[in-house]
Amino acid sequence: LLTGIFFLLSSFKKYYPPWISLMLWNMSRNPLQYTWLVVLLVLSSGVAVLSAALGSTLDHSYRDKIAYDVGSDARIVLSSLGSVGRIHSLPSLSNFLGNLPGVQKFSKAKRGIGNIGQGADSFTFNYLAFETEKITLWGREDFSAQSTDIVFGDIPSEVMTPAIEIPIGATEIGINVKPDSNYPLVSLWLILRDANLKYKVITLGTADPSKWSKNKAVIPDSLVEPLQLVSVQISEPGFGASGTPGKMFFDDLFAILNSEEVILEDFEDYSEWVIIPTSSGPGDSISIEEEAAVTGRFGFSFEFGKEMNNGIRGLFWGTYGSYLPVVVSQTFVDNSGFGFGDYLFLDISQTLVIGKI
Repeated sequence: LLTGIFFLLSSFKKYYPPWISLMLWNMSRNPLQYTWLVVLLVLSSGVAVLSAALGSTLDHSYRDKIAYDVGSDARIVLSSLGSVGRIHSLPSLSNFLGNLPGVQKFSKAKRGIGNIGQGADSFTFNYLAFETEKITLWGREDFSAQSTDIVFGDIPSEVMTPAIEIPIGATEIGINVKPDSNYPLVSLWLILRDANLKYKVITLGTADPSKWSKNKAVIPDSLVEPLQLVSVQISEPGFGASGTPGKMFFDDLFAILNSEEVILEDFEDYSEWVIIPTSSGPGDSISIEEEAAVTGRFGFSFEFGKEMNNGIRGLFWGTYGSYLPVVVSQTFVDNSGFGFGDYLFLDISQTLVIGKI
């Protein structure tokens, strides 16, 4: 081996820079003078190899421990929903995964960048969102001063927004609506929640601007009763300040039960209706007006601007305090100035939500 190395070096010596040849000649004439350097190189190489091997072993150990604690068989990473072919929405993705043979349980998670505020004064942060009721929590002790059981112990698996109960056995649901103008791209939605906490968008189509219209649609049989109505929304293509401003009248939210109309909400007062946030400043508004009534004395006048929240505007049933629970790091607290118990107005992937630390 040494002979081979000698001939190899001899054949390449004419291509070496002069300083390499001079250095090797000096070392060959007095090798003991450079013993400490050789020993140092050997020790450094040994430590580097040991560190790499130990680090790789510990990394595999942590991954195996996580896989054992979680008990999952697969982890699917999607760069976008469109990368799954025909899947273009979260509900369709959930249906696709749930119908795969052999899949017993799955949970969704999302990483991204969020913002608090707008413009130069906005605060940017990284977030991780997941379904707490479907995921097995774990954590590395060297990454947190507290265990995951303590950190997430006070966070409920589902923050139940108060909602309007729909009679069991109802076959259709609808609302009386009259826009002040023609909005061909604006569609009226009702958002339902079933007993399994699954949400369903009921599309009522567009409204006739010339008169009051009773827009209604069939309640899908796939929803598990009892059902609740959580939101009345208007949808329009686009994001941000690209919507069409205007006004709509709402009155008598109803359901069809045994071929008879049952009033769920008469809009005679504000009750627990809250505007879906569309901007950090002044946004949409609701008012009670006699002109907006089909039956009774009053109805809702919903006035909306150009700002949209992920393409929607509208109302949801709940009090202030219907929020998304969040866990933040000490770095977030130090840099943002918010603390435990504070409410946050968050921009999460172009969707505005209210969070609470």
